Amino acid sequence: SQQLLAQQAVSQMIADVDTLIPIQTMIYEHRYALIIGNEDYKSQQKGLNYESNVEFARRDAEVFKQYAIKTLGIPEAKIIYLTDAKAVEMHRGIGQLNSLIKTEKGNAEVVVFFAGHGFPDEKTKEGYLIPVDVSGNDLEFAVKLKDFYAKLYEHPSKSVTVFLDACFSGGGREQGLVAARAVRVRAKEEAVRGNLLVFSASAGNESALPLK
Repeated sequence: SQQLLAQQAVSQMIADVDTLIPIQTMIYEHRYALIIGNEDYKSQQKGLNYESNVEFARRDAEVFKQYAIKTLGIPEAKIIYLTDAKAVEMHRGIGQLNSLIKTEKGNAEVVVFFAGHGFPDEKTKEGYLIPVDVSGNDLEFAVKLKDFYAKLYEHPSKSVTVFLDACFSGGGREQGLVAARAVRVRAKEEAVRGNLLVFSASAGNESALPLK
């Protein structure tokens, strides 16, 4: 029937990692997560086209939250979950996570996920995580990757694992954040310290693209 064909078409569009989420019953009270999915940049910034949005970033964050709860056993109340986060929201969320790590006095296990635009400073080559209301011309309001990492290891913890679904060459997951000019910069690799582990979707000169 047409309804069955429609259901099959929809099922073929859903990635298996979105549905085959391993489930375990343990709850870990000392685990925390910061999950950010920044997709809609156009509505917050004049001069950007729809291609500047980061396709599927909100969905990526939503699914990662399910992994955090069902697979990693993180209590939902200990997850900071942001979608289409503005600069103040991102900085507040990172500060909140920093405070939670401090209160755990070395016992915290932390997972961070960011899907959205990264961007390089053309002069310093430093990478930035970009809120939806910040462009490549306003990096002073963005989150410098070096400062972001410093907040995560400022206080002792058992582990901090970061997943970055972004690129820092200036190309973005779709199009760049500076209209009318192409930016291609090899971003400086930021050194990580202590027990901080980073999984990145791209190297310094690569682009991260969506799987349609």
